[in-house]
Amino acid sequence: MDVLRHFGLKHVLFRQEPHGQLYLHHGFETALSEIVDAVLACEGVTLTGAAGMGKSQLLAVSAASFAGPTLAAQADFANLDAILVDEADAAAPRVLEAVLAKAAQHRVTAVLAALESSRLGKPGRLVRLAPMAGSEIADFLVDASAAAGRPDLFTVAAQEAIVEAFSG
Repeated sequence: MDVLRHFGLKHVLFRQEPHGQLYLHHGFETALSEIVDAVLACEGVTLTGAAGMGKSQLLAVSAASFAGPTLAAQADFANLDAILVDEADAAAPRVLEAVLAKAAQHRVTAVLAALESSRLGKPGRLVRLAPMAGSEIADFLVDASAAAGRPDLFTVAAQEAIVEAFSG
């Protein structure tokens, strides 16, 4: 049975990969503003947040130069203002060192996304991506299901249970 058809949906509600749609809740707006301020000040940035918070999505829709650590190490830094490196905490130390050295050489601001900054050493400006507030989660559920053709998909009780279970 086709799950989308069964639930009357036009498309999948929630995707794991960045897909160009950023749900601008307060935490995203704050983190994005801090990243922009740091890049304009030519400061390095480490963006942290729990798994699944949207760090990759925030980076993907924020700039054109977005890559994992290995690709970033091979990138042409000549005409960049900033390089955004996703999953920097998972990079081999020598790869991350190469990215940071190349960024410094070309005076390019490095923005590193990571689950935690402790492994990255001196992070520059530390920006934490805060979770959604409970009311933002409920709004997100309604907006996502409405965009998929079913604004009534989640009952109020279901929304409350999801908010409670995820706490942001």
